[in-house]
Amino acid sequence: MTDTPEVHNTTTGPAVGGVVVQAGHIVGNVTIVSGDRVPRSAYREQVRRIAPESLRDRERELARLSEFCTAPDGRAYLWWRARAWAGKSALLAWFVLHPPAGVRVVSFFVTARYAGQSDRVAFTDVLLEQLAELLHEPVPAYLTEATRDAHLLSMLADAARRCADRGERLVLVVDGLDEDRGVTTAPDAHSIAALLPAHPAAGLRVVVAGRPEPPLPADVPGDHPLRDPGVVEVLSPSPHAATVRAEAERELKRLLRGTSTEQDLLGLVATAGGGLGSGDLAELTGSARWEVDDELRAVSGRTFRRRAGRPGDRPEVYLLAHEELQNAAVAFLGPSRLDGYRQRLHAWAARYRDEGWPAGTPDYLLRGYFPVLHATGDLTRMIACALDPARHDRMLDVIGGDTTALAEITTAQDALLDHDPADLRNMTLLAARRDSLVERNRHVPVALPAVWARLGRPIRAHALARSIADPLTRVEAMAKLCEALAEHPAGEEVRADEVLGEAEEIVHGIGYPQERDKALALVAGAAARSGNLDHGVALAHEVAGEHRRAEALSGVAAAGARAGDVRGATAVARTIPERFPRFQALREVAKAAARAGDLDQAVAVAGEATDPGEQAEVLRWVAEAGARTGDFRGAAAVARAIADPVQRAWALAGMAEAATRAGDFDRAARFASDAVAVARDRAGQHGRTTTLVAAARAVCWAGDHHRAANLARAVPDPGDRARALVAVAEAVARSGELDRAATIAREAEAAARAVDPTDQQAWVLAAVVKAAALARDTEYATHLADHAWSSARTVVDNAAWRGTILAEVLAGRARGSRSVPTPPQTFADPYEQDQVLARAAETLIRDGDLDAAEALARALADPARQARTITLVALAADHDRAAQLAHHAEMLVRTPTSAPQRALALAEAASAVARTGDLDRAAELARHAETFARTTADPRWRAQAMAAAARALARSGRADRATALITEAEALADVLTDERDREWVRMIVAEAAAQAGDTAHGLDVAHTITNRLNRAPVLAEVIAAVARAGDIDHARHLVQGITDDSYGRLRAAAAAARAAAEAGHHAHVLVRDVEALARDCGVDSWRAEFLAAAATAAGRAGEADHARRLIRDAATIARTAPGQEDRIRELALVAKAAARAGDRDHATTLAREAEAGLRTATVSSPLAWALGEVIRALALTGHPHQAVTLARDLAPRFRASALGYVARHVDPADARPLIARALRLADWRDTVDALAAVEPAALTDVAEAFLAETATETG
Repeated sequence: MTDTPEVHNTTTGPAVGGVVVQAGHIVGNVTIVSGDRVPRSAYREQVRRIAPESLRDRERELARLSEFCTAPDGRAYLWWRARAWAGKSALLAWFVLHPPAGVRVVSFFVTARYAGQSDRVAFTDVLLEQLAELLHEPVPAYLTEATRDAHLLSMLADAARRCADRGERLVLVVDGLDEDRGVTTAPDAHSIAALLPAHPAAGLRVVVAGRPEPPLPADVPGDHPLRDPGVVEVLSPSPHAATVRAEAERELKRLLRGTSTEQDLLGLVATAGGGLGSGDLAELTGSARWEVDDELRAVSGRTFRRRAGRPGDRPEVYLLAHEELQNAAVAFLGPSRLDGYRQRLHAWAARYRDEGWPAGTPDYLLRGYFPVLHATGDLTRMIACALDPARHDRMLDVIGGDTTALAEITTAQDALLDHDPADLRNMTLLAARRDSLVERNRHVPVALPAVWARLGRPIRAHALARSIADPLTRVEAMAKLCEALAEHPAGEEVRADEVLGEAEEIVHGIGYPQERDKALALVAGAAARSGNLDHGVALAHEVAGEHRRAEALSGVAAAGARAGDVRGATAVARTIPERFPRFQALREVAKAAARAGDLDQAVAVAGEATDPGEQAEVLRWVAEAGARTGDFRGAAAVARAIADPVQRAWALAGMAEAATRAGDFDRAARFASDAVAVARDRAGQHGRTTTLVAAARAVCWAGDHHRAANLARAVPDPGDRARALVAVAEAVARSGELDRAATIAREAEAAARAVDPTDQQAWVLAAVVKAAALARDTEYATHLADHAWSSARTVVDNAAWRGTILAEVLAGRARGSRSVPTPPQTFADPYEQDQVLARAAETLIRDGDLDAAEALARALADPARQARTITLVALAADHDRAAQLAHHAEMLVRTPTSAPQRALALAEAASAVARTGDLDRAAELARHAETFARTTADPRWRAQAMAAAARALARSGRADRATALITEAEALADVLTDERDREWVRMIVAEAAAQAGDTAHGLDVAHTITNRLNRAPVLAEVIAAVARAGDIDHARHLVQGITDDSYGRLRAAAAAARAAAEAGHHAHVLVRDVEALARDCGVDSWRAEFLAAAATAAGRAGEADHARRLIRDAATIARTAPGQEDRIRELALVAKAAARAGDRDHATTLAREAEAGLRTATVSSPLAWALGEVIRALALTGHPHQAVTLARDLAPRFRASALGYVARHVDPADARPLIARALRLADWRDTVDALAAVEPAALTDVAEAFLAETATETG
């Protein structure tokens, strides 16, 4: 195929973070671990369906299993062998759900009762998902028959080692070896038994169960442990199982010979693979529900087993009670009748689909139907389900998360890869749908799962937490959920320790050290709060950074104390090496002890603080906490022991407040008098101001407002005096004396206006606004807010501080109101407005004014930010209000927010198609990008999306339309307050202008970009446009004008030379400019890179001999690179240049040389980038198979990029499966270049799907 550049200067799309490289040795085995989403296995729910409600008379067998799984040595296999109906499955399912301490179990139950659960492929898929969850690694994204087994065994060994490292034992449980439907008499048959490890690693134990017959499949090797008679133990039949069997077989025979309704019920349950309720069966049979209920009640428990459809609020569902019953029913009914029942299921599903999957859609159609489609190979219907946004929305309603929908999409993709890997249109649509679901889960508020748990909806909470895409955010949500479950236990539905275990697994898969440390601290605190302090401490000690470790231990101590383990928490606090985190821990532990009523213990904890000032502060909090529990006598004793007068005064103020709230006004007055005495004793001494403020607050709470005002007036510092007066005014307002409160507020204003500088004055005035609002002096509060607002707006060098002040002003205006106050001045930047509104709402939540907080939260324009803020209100609200707010927050999360991402993606797709020459299709995609850009509310994203659409239109040859959009994008950028946001838009605008032919404007905009690293690629693009237009002299002049960035100058020169050569202009002088700049460069790696770039341009310009000389020189320099990774990367770069210059033989030699270097390279992150260059070089030199082999072990996103690149350099027939695999691995946007070259219609399909989905959402 015609070569196209592999790197385009684009400034949109998601950022790619750092990488970690792992390998045992380098030959073809480099793994780059990224933050790809890790699946959550739902197989435990399948096991629950198999397990009995209770296990009777199996204590001896359970003890034997426990002994086998925990023994330090001995055989690695145990095979329970028994006839049918002995109770094997019940025993092992119970054991899987209730393993001994220190045992981690992965399992598979071979059964035909459930669709797609009875062969080696199902076994591998289910175990891979469980092991991926345990290891916190993505399931290997594309598995062939040749690689699936190897990946399973590798992950099983890794998981066993991971468990052993933690002092745990991994156990693999496989029930029903005799029911393996994949076993045939053919010589190439593959059984589950043969896949079980012959030499289990790291103490792995394997428990299997099956009947004595049939014998082991022929593919099980002779030396396999299953061939050892010593591993077999006979399981005595359960008498309970035998009784059930006899009754079930009698009932089955009756049903098989029964009425048409009875046969239909049997046939539908057998065909559906379980999961149909009586209401579902009534719909499917046309019978009345009472008739179905009567029939099922008559046989339920023997022929049919009942299970709750979904814990909490779903009707019971039915499945056949045993594998033998399933087999008998299927055999009797025969293929024709079974197909008829499947057609009924399909028609039933189609009816609900045509109705848009309304509320009340049967649970089976959202959970159980898709597995039947998968088991029967119905790929068309699988794809239809996986692409249905309305179905996914209903699944989110019912399940609470998108994990099931995402799993269905993945299954459909895998099935498509197996059966029709050339079908890129469906594969692209599936990838785009998957990415849309992932995107909407990025905005789940981190505290929302905890809200649902507090509301008694733990399953919904758990599903929601699991669906969060970002690993660190998911850990934070799970940590909060653990704390909520600790406070509001949910029984066996969702246990805090299970959630904690999931969170811990996620932590160990986070690559960035700082993020991993933060996640560890979160999980450690959650463990301590859940009652496992020792485990929390162990996790905190895994934090890498010393300071972060100290902070994590501080958090663990505080959480442990809140959980009631004050002594243990105190011991943890003592071990913290850093002073301030240790003080924080002691303070929180002491407060927890005091809140628990143990003031003696709290005082003892305070005594652990070695610094007198810190000890005094801890005692202050102890006294306040004690008073809030009603122990006023004890609190007074603690206060008297505080040596620091300032802390003693504040303690007394807090105690006065507690006494007043408790109705003990006499005691409040005594505490206030004591605080005044402390302030008087400090006359003329350090701390006088602070003690006076504290005394004024104490007297306020005691109800002596006149005296409190006088104390406040005596405070010498104007700012502190204003705040003291504000406290008095608020207290007076709460007592109902509004006029007097307004008068005191004006005194506070007078003091505040003496504060300097202006921003500090505005900060103090914001507090006065709050007091005026409480005094109901609306006109005065509005006037004061205007002044404070104007003062705050003068802060231009610190946007965060300005936003904080403005938020306080707005919160003050909103106090006591259910409506949203109009800001004194409008915001040019709606993003800044949302920031201020959200901060103001958070202030009101802290103040307890939830009505005003909710009003501000609902005024937020950004749905994601509104959802986060509404969730914070819900956390502080009562049950009914919290439930309403939680529903509203979830609705907001589902509100379409993907318009800017879709605009940017379609713009990039348009540019990619334009590079192939299909300008009409490119222009159509660009117009779709513009449509989505115009529906974007956030001005930052709208400006970027509009600029990207303009660039795409320009590249599509629609210069006039592009110019109009450029003008709009620039106008939007001008109102943005963040310079980084403005610069980002300018980068795209400069390129768009150059592409539209207005290079002068492009240059003007490029020169306004202050960040050199951002400016360099933009200048290169603009100067290349000049050269492409044939103005060689101007291009040279522009390159020479770059004097402050040597690399940027080289980059621009190379871009100009290549653009001129590819456009057919005389590029010789530009090639020599690049060569001269490169040879004069003092950095060897740059010299090699740009001599190679000059060679590429020379080859395109027809200077083959010159190109070969440049390649030889560049290769010589590359071989002298000091680092092995740099040497490999530079040789690969030169190899690519040689291929582009037409020197294919030399290019192949260099690519092979670079590949050989990988075999002895030391693992490192730079090596990963070198490997990418080698893969590209091999693809360019005509060695795609080697390139794909090298790419095999890259992390998904990087592997997808490599496969896409290779696909662009092979024939379309070979390219399609490669692109399909890339789409399965990573974001669909990463494959747009390959799709544009091979299947551009797929990009149009995606655009139309987006438009249709948007029309449905807004219609």
